[in-house]
Amino acid sequence: LSMRVAGRRDCYETAFSLSKMLLMLLPEIDPTFALLSVDYYAIKNRDFQWVLDSHPEEEVRGIPSIAFGRAIAMNILAKAPSSTLSRG
Repeated sequence: LSMRVAGRRDCYETAFSLSKMLLMLLPEIDPTFALLSVDYYAIKNRDFQWVLDSHPEEEVRGIPSIAFGRAIAMNILAKAPSSTLSRG
């Protein structure tokens, strides 16, 4: 719940950190469904490389939202020079 509240208030870094923490607590059963939102908050936080590193392509075949997040991250990383991707 606090992850969604932080995301609604444009605190994407906090929401991203909370979703990663929730996912690490019980990754096998994921009772809070953090896996379905962690890539969204990573992209909003402009942490595109994390999206690519955390979910291998073989792992995301059954989860369309993560596959779409990977595609967005790859597209942005391919188009933008690294100097424009800095958060801040």
